[in-house]
Amino acid sequence: MSQPRAAGYWSRFGGFWPDRVDGAEAPALSAEQAARFAHWRANGWVLIERAVDPSAIAALNRDVETLWTSRNPRIWVDYFEENARCTIPVEPRHRDINLKVVDLYGQLESARRVAFAPAILAFLRALFEREPMAFQSLYFRLGSQQPMHQDTAYVHVHPPMEFVGCWVALEDVRPGSGELEYYSGSHRVQEYLWDGVHKWMPRDHPDHDAYLAFLHEQARARGLRRVQFRPRAGDALVWHADLVHGGAAHIEAGATRRSLVTHFCPADREPGYFRDMRHSEKLVDASGAYYCYVKRWEAEHDESAKASRA
Repeated sequence: MSQPRAAGYWSRFGGFWPDRVDGAEAPALSAEQAARFAHWRANGWVLIERAVDPSAIAALNRDVETLWTSRNPRIWVDYFEENARCTIPVEPRHRDINLKVVDLYGQLESARRVAFAPAILAFLRALFEREPMAFQSLYFRLGSQQPMHQDTAYVHVHPPMEFVGCWVALEDVRPGSGELEYYSGSHRVQEYLWDGVHKWMPRDHPDHDAYLAFLHEQARARGLRRVQFRPRAGDALVWHADLVHGGAAHIEAGATRRSLVTHFCPADREPGYFRDMRHSEKLVDASGAYYCYVKRWEAEHDESAKASRA
């Protein structure tokens, strides 16, 4: 179902205050914040160098390494095998598979320390003008090799433009590791509408390949620069919901690209899974930010049911 066109914004679906084109005033900003948001408006991304403390990076890396040597039914992975999508609890064999470990912040305090680093939250609070909420995360050990895309086609939030992605390097990223790539400035390419109406891609839509080709065509037509991101451990890249990005196809044998991607929306918004999946409540982190996640582990559902009956 579509929604009425939002007046005063670049996108018909609205967005945050930097997405306005009607001259509305920005919130009060420091000089450093003003420079970052000028860059955000023009390019659709912001690099926050040394955003995460090295001790937090080390703690998360240690915790993830234990996943490959033991079974943890609370932590799940998502990947494709023989053209079929697999979403199952993590197992030792998954260490060397190109996959995503989902929603680590829901189970690991070390993941929350990384996702909710003060420098990241400061930027998000200025952008959202209220508390941020982590609603999905993806841990990568290897490069994703995902085609260039916009998160708005696949990530459902209500309203659809009110979220961002945040990519944190958990090691120094080197060439040939399947680097994150993006078209700088691509958050302002022509808006793609599914069936001429929707911001989100309907399930198994036949125009998916045409959509991916459209993004490259738009980038070429505008002369946009394709960037390969090679940060240091602890650097964070925050990107606009419509920034075109993906994973470099070439990966050298044995190369890793450990990273944590977290999707954030304002705490008063809802991710799409609130409508049709079992999920946690909106939980408050010690930082003051919020988080929620899909409940995949059956025993967790049982625990919730027992708590509600108590």
